[in-house]
Amino acid sequence: MADADVDTFSGDELKDYIERVADLLDTDLRNRGVELNQRPMMAAQQFVDHFIVSLSEAPKENYLVTRSFAVIFAHFTAWYKDRYGEAFQNFDTGGNAVVLAEVRGAVVEVRVPLTRSEVEEEGVTAWLIFPAQVDPCENPLKWLHHAPPLAGLDAKSIAKIRRDISKAAGDIRTIRIFLMGPGKDNDVIHGLLRGVVSDLEASAHLILKRDAAGRQGAMWPMHIACEKVLKALALQQNGSFREIHNLFELFDDVKDHLPAGLRTKLRDIPVDRAQMDARYGQASPPSEIQAYKAYKAALAFVAGVARNLKADLYVANARFLLKRAPWTEFLKDS
Repeated sequence: MADADVDTFSGDELKDYIERVADLLDTDLRNRGVELNQRPMMAAQQFVDHFIVSLSEAPKENYLVTRSFAVIFAHFTAWYKDRYGEAFQNFDTGGNAVVLAEVRGAVVEVRVPLTRSEVEEEGVTAWLIFPAQVDPCENPLKWLHHAPPLAGLDAKSIAKIRRDISKAAGDIRTIRIFLMGPGKDNDVIHGLLRGVVSDLEASAHLILKRDAAGRQGAMWPMHIACEKVLKALALQQNGSFREIHNLFELFDDVKDHLPAGLRTKLRDIPVDRAQMDARYGQASPPSEIQAYKAYKAALAFVAGVARNLKADLYVANARFLLKRAPWTEFLKDS
């Protein structure tokens, strides 16, 4: 397909032209492992790079600031919405993490935003913040998902739910932030840490299945999350780690670098032999209360270890001032 000057197209012609190449660009992006939510922007950029010769508004290399690019991006976004439907509309951008809380005796899902924003100048700039806790301006009760109604609960009960959510949310934010820096120059440490948040989320999702098999299956990923951070810390402090699964022994290998009280969290997490028995169907599955207790202990334990990992960069509570892309003001007119 020949390159073109974007200004020679009518609105319908540009839309038709994009639709003729969108599948080709999407296939390339998919094969390269680009996440679905990132593809409209990258496809729009590739379209300009490979199929457009010039734009009248600005030199081609400055196309991101033009109204033409806003129109192109809008067409690609519409194409992706049409092609992927709900899979695109509901795609998790990675901005949230799932943790658990207890409401009216039921263990429920909590979707914690991992960052938050504050407007600096309306429509122009905003702060992107990486909190390591729940900030006073946030309402963690709004993060509950498919939870029993809070109406009718007394103030004391609601305050406890708020505290429980804040503790779990603070732990998962701490884990995510403090695991971002270590391992930059060590592939083994990086490999150990990159899946820890996913392991904890896997445990949460399995517990939310609300059946015995799910709860039993949840024990192993939370154990592995604890094991990974202990081995990463051992590698940093001792230069190596033992290839064992017993969390108490792994803790003792790095106990000089961790708060002593953290070891008690391991009492609520099935370890070593108990994990092996569970994996081979030789152990009774935990109740929902036991599974939730183990999950909270694992979350707090991993957060405690994460705070003691060395890193070249810490972004806990960091604030970055972001400026709105110039072309976004044109989207409403496209």
